[in-house]
Amino acid sequence: MRETPIACRTMDRDEFENLRNLPDKKIVDDIKFVEKPFRKPAMYCSDVRIHHTGEAGLKLDMTYNPAADSININVTSMGEGPICRLDVRSNKHGDAGRTHKHELTTNKDIANNLPNAQAMPNTIEAMTPQQAFLEFCRLANIVFEGDFIDP
Repeated sequence: MRETPIACRTMDRDEFENLRNLPDKKIVDDIKFVEKPFRKPAMYCSDVRIHHTGEAGLKLDMTYNPAADSININVTSMGEGPICRLDVRSNKHGDAGRTHKHELTTNKDIANNLPNAQAMPNTIEAMTPQQAFLEFCRLANIVFEGDFIDP
């Protein structure tokens, strides 16, 4: 007998903005990159918990590809999917270029992997992985209390 799937609740723009604007978000874990078999030369930092007083479980994942010199920082709401991403020197995304951000704008965006991109300032284009991470934390109102271990 097949079970009827349970409909998942989808975060909306107001909930996303409330999460982004929470003043008490913090990351206490270290940012440390590891290589994964069959994924070289890219390096990953996965499942970094973002602590806060809200209800949504948030985690951060980061990828650095030294061959392409690209950086991707992604925040996922557990049980729902990605809610924001910063791509630095990544694949060109329309008029937004290679350095851009994605964030939830409609309740369909999570299922569509955050399709809308917005260009970011040129200053981010030249940032190292650590600088891009710290800028992301600043923009997302996240206090970073761990250590950043260069890839």
